[in-house]
Amino acid sequence: MFKTKIDYQNYSKKNVSLAYNSIYISKYIQSKIEIFQPNLIIYQGDTLSAFLAAYFANLNSIFSIHIEAGLRTYDNKNPWPEENFRSSIKDFTSYHCTPTKLSKINLLNEKVPEAKIKITGNTIVDLLKYSIKKFNILNFKKNLYESPYIYITIHRRENMGSKLKTFCNLIKKLSKKYKDLNFVIPVHSNPNIFNFIYKYLSNQKNIKLIKPLNYIENLKHIAQSEFVISDSGGIQEEVASLKKFILIYRDTTERPEILDSYGILTNDKNLLKNFEYIFNLRKTKLHISNPFGDGRASDRVYKLINNVL
Repeated sequence: MFKTKIDYQNYSKKNVSLAYNSIYISKYIQSKIEIFQPNLIIYQGDTLSAFLAAYFANLNSIFSIHIEAGLRTYDNKNPWPEENFRSSIKDFTSYHCTPTKLSKINLLNEKVPEAKIKITGNTIVDLLKYSIKKFNILNFKKNLYESPYIYITIHRRENMGSKLKTFCNLIKKLSKKYKDLNFVIPVHSNPNIFNFIYKYLSNQKNIKLIKPLNYIENLKHIAQSEFVISDSGGIQEEVASLKKFILIYRDTTERPEILDSYGILTNDKNLLKNFEYIFNLRKTKLHISNPFGDGRASDRVYKLINNVL
C-alpha cells in the first residue's frame, strides 16, 4: 500500500497468551540484534513489542528511542496491559519522543531528565495527512452504505466477557431506536470478540457486521461516518484529523487531549445518553488543530536520530 520495504516480519501465533508472546518476541528481537548489531533501536506502537525492544536494547547497551512516549492513564488496569508496559519502557529508553506537551509533563513528573525528552508530535498524524491526500479520503465520492452510519470498533481485553455482552445489547437498543441509521462494525478476529458479536448482533437489519478493514478502508469508514464509537487508542488520533466526534468506550484514556475536542469517555451506564448528545452535535464544526501533532513529527525524529548517531 505504501511501498515500504520490510526486511523482516514477525509472524507470531494468533490468540496465544501474553506470556507466550513475550517469550517468542524476546527471542525474535535478540536474534535480530545479534545479526545486525545496531547502533540505535527505535520502537513505537504495540506496547509489548516496544517494551521488549527497550528492554533488550538496554541489556545489549544499545541507544534507543521511544516514539509515542509518555502516554499515561496512571491506572494499571486501564488500559491493561498497555499502561504497565508504557510506564516500564521509560526505565530502559535512552531518548523519549512525546506526541504532546502533556505526555512530556508525565515523563518529567516521573523524573525523566528533560534533556532526554523531545516533543515531536505523533507520527500517526504524518501518516494521516499523507494518506488523506494520496487516497483522497475526504473527497471519496462513493458512498460506502446507502444510509448514514455509525462506525463502531471494539477489541480491548478489559471490554471482553460480560462487558462485551452488555455493549452488544446497548448497540442493539440503539439500532432499534435509530432505525434510519446503520451501525457498521468491523469484527475483530479474536474469537473472544468475534463469537460474542456474531452471537448477539447478527441478523439485525441495520447492524452491518463486516470483516476487519485495512488502514485506508478504516479511514474511509471514519470519514464517511456520522461519528464513531470505539475503545481503540489509535482511532482517537484519527478522528481528530478527520474531524469526527467519538464516544470512547473506556473508563479512561492515555490520550486525554481528545477530551478537549472530539472525544467523550463513555461506559455502559451512560452510552445511550451520550449517544444522543453526540448525535445532535455531530454536524458541529470545531475550528481547532489536531492536538496530537502537525504532520512533521517524522522530521523531528529524524533530526534527533542524527544528533544521537
